[in-house]
Amino acid sequence: MITSIGLNPCIDEVIRVKSIKPGHYDVKPQYFPAGSAFNVVQITNKLKKIGKIDTGVKAFYAGFIDKGKPYILLQKKKISTKYCIFISGETRINHTIVPSKGEEIHLKSDGPYITKAEYKKFENLFEQIIKNSNVIIISGKLPVNAKNNYYNKFIEKANNAGIFTAIDTRGETLKHAVTSRPFFLKCNLTELSFLLNKDRIKSVNEILEAENILRNIDIPIAVISGGKNGIYVFYKGKFMAQYKLSEEISTKSTTGAGDIILTYFSSLLDSVKRGTKKLNKETIHECAVYSAAYASASTLTSYPSVFNTKIAEKLLKKVITIKSKKKLDPI
Repeated sequence: MITSIGLNPCIDEVIRVKSIKPGHYDVKPQYFPAGSAFNVVQITNKLKKIGKIDTGVKAFYAGFIDKGKPYILLQKKKISTKYCIFISGETRINHTIVPSKGEEIHLKSDGPYITKAEYKKFENLFEQIIKNSNVIIISGKLPVNAKNNYYNKFIEKANNAGIFTAIDTRGETLKHAVTSRPFFLKCNLTELSFLLNKDRIKSVNEILEAENILRNIDIPIAVISGGKNGIYVFYKGKFMAQYKLSEEISTKSTTGAGDIILTYFSSLLDSVKRGTKKLNKETIHECAVYSAAYASASTLTSYPSVFNTKIAEKLLKKVITIKSKKKLDPI
């Protein structure tokens, strides 16, 4: 079982308008449970339904939500709330304005303060989560009043229990989290630049510097998402391959694409834990190809982590693998 932990999830409010010029518009907002933790559960359920991951994989959301709109949306999506702590504050709402032409506008909020009692409830609940999980994913930003190293205690407890852990976060929280040696790391170029203490990643050679971090900290699997250049996969501290489309596509939104990568690799780890697959270069390769194709398909829509299956299947045939460091595309 995969347990996807999100301690500061959000509700996405998507508003479509003809233009973003000053004026009055009649709108019909759409609301979606969002954030990596929710997305992983929804993606898992869809990939199981269409037979693209092991049908034995089960995913649950764990974390903080309020009993208003988030609870109603989870019920509509048939997402279990048995690992939820219901909080007194309100789950944050992120606003996405989608004009008929031009780029989207994203307005993101910090989210609620979590009380000491609510933190304690979740820490107690985590003991139950450990007993019932093969893989624990910890993703997204922390609540505004949490310490940057708050995720570490959960990674360490899970590691000690022999459970695979995966991390996908940012900033100082990411720097702290990797020191607890998660089994799987997923990050983008901005997050990698933070780990490498750089303003930004300027070359492929700088991406390959991740090998030093992965070996020193002992993170077995890592995936760096590089936008149009696809994904860079590292295994046992060494660069394994770059996976990208053979031709560039016109994207609408990259929001949530990384969550598909996170889901595919976590489902592989869950299958390994249940003994239905082995963890080796072959299974990682297969996982990476599907991740690259389905993540790319999701960028063709304006909705986070939503993809057209037929398009994704066509893109599968266009994923190329570059194993030689000398042949990697410049960024």
